[in-house]
Amino acid sequence: MLKLFVASPGVIRTQIWNKMLKERVLVYPIPANGHHPNFKSASKAAKLLVDELFAIGKIKVGDTVLSYPDYVLRPVRKLLLEKEITVIVPAKYKGYRKLEPERVNAWIGSSISGAEKQGELISDIPSVAMAFVAVVAVDNSGASISKGYGFNLPQDLKDIYKATIVHSLQIINTISESELILTIYAEPQKVNNLSP
Repeated sequence: MLKLFVASPGVIRTQIWNKMLKERVLVYPIPANGHHPNFKSASKAAKLLVDELFAIGKIKVGDTVLSYPDYVLRPVRKLLLEKEITVIVPAKYKGYRKLEPERVNAWIGSSISGAEKQGELISDIPSVAMAFVAVVAVDNSGASISKGYGFNLPQDLKDIYKATIVHSLQIINTISESELILTIYAEPQKVNNLSP
């Protein structure tokens, strides 16, 4: 866990990006500045997270979920599609792309460009079971901060069940200016379920 004194979101982002670069845990895009960090072993964290969500009954075959389009969440989206979950992602310009497992190739459709090619363009988010968000940092209570711009959960979904994957270097002691409170997050070695 990265120990930080109370700091602004901008300071936290910069310290996380720099620490992950220094420790050589990043994968494309590098450097991570301006992005939600993508890291080595993200696929392991994704598998732990998706397996846990199925085990506790938060998602099941046939459900629809929302996912941020970030690179780091690609292995999550791929697993969800393989497990027959429909995934909604923001479209490149406006609206959303609906990725139905029976209509898309999970490997291609899980990528940002693949979702644009294979996903059905829709104007609104349908009813979703939960949301997969991307973050730069999270603390042990689930408080998190994002990269500071880009896609954010619509206001009417702020209270939905929220999950993500992170590297241990993204976990800090305290976030005082949280943007979202996560319900569950997985590292490559373990799942942290914060729901009561």
